[in-house]
Amino acid sequence: MVDYYKVLEVDKNASQDEIKKSFRNLAHKYHPDKKTGDEKKFKQLSEAYSVLSNKEKKDKYDTVGSGGFDFGSAQASDAGFGFDISDLFGDLFQQHARKVGNDIIMDINITFRESFLQATKEITIPYKTKKHQSIKIRIPYGIRNGQIVRQSGLGEEIENGIPGDLHLRFHVSSDSVFYELNGMPFQNLEVSVTDALLSAEYKIKTLESKDITIKVPQNTTSGKILRVNKSNVSEFFVKIIITTPTKITKKAKEALEILKKEGF
Repeated sequence: MVDYYKVLEVDKNASQDEIKKSFRNLAHKYHPDKKTGDEKKFKQLSEAYSVLSNKEKKDKYDTVGSGGFDFGSAQASDAGFGFDISDLFGDLFQQHARKVGNDIIMDINITFRESFLQATKEITIPYKTKKHQSIKIRIPYGIRNGQIVRQSGLGEEIENGIPGDLHLRFHVSSDSVFYELNGMPFQNLEVSVTDALLSAEYKIKTLESKDITIKVPQNTTSGKILRVNKSNVSEFFVKIIITTPTKITKKAKEALEILKKEGF
């Protein structure tokens, strides 16, 4: 048996105003024309409200429950609701009934670094129904290759209707230094074994192509992540890769033997 009070998220002692308010909120959320819509849930809400908002039906429901008789397939119509249901959704039904202009899809080419610098880019929208329009867009932080961003109301216009939407499809080129990991910009830094053990300074490039110097801490292990967060550059991360020599001289080997005895 369906519990209409649970459906409308009210208790059995709820007033008619409370029942009506809860139905309004839930109907807004689950109406099939909305992104959060759920047709099955909306029909269930409509049925529950048609019963609990009607004193005679509510009294009978409270006595025998929903299994005691057939309420029929209640619809969200004006009849039995005590108000104009169009009031629930404001302009939703009017917009749904009005004609909508065509959407426009544009391909935007950007560099990997632009995707993490939130750069501003000027684009020209190629309208068919009116003169081309130039606008400035801010590239979303960390936008990935192939992702689409919707700009509401910037699509084609239509007479006596509402404009469509503009869909921007981003194409992000790869970078010779940086790569994306967990939504953040990374670069690898190769350091020697001795530098990792003793500490050293290395020059690297920032997202803005600036040269900066970072310090590799003493006893750094391979795979360690260093965060670069200077005031004059955009934040990024450096992953340490410890390299080993392909050839070892006799003198170096002797030194390594000493280190080995020391437990290194």
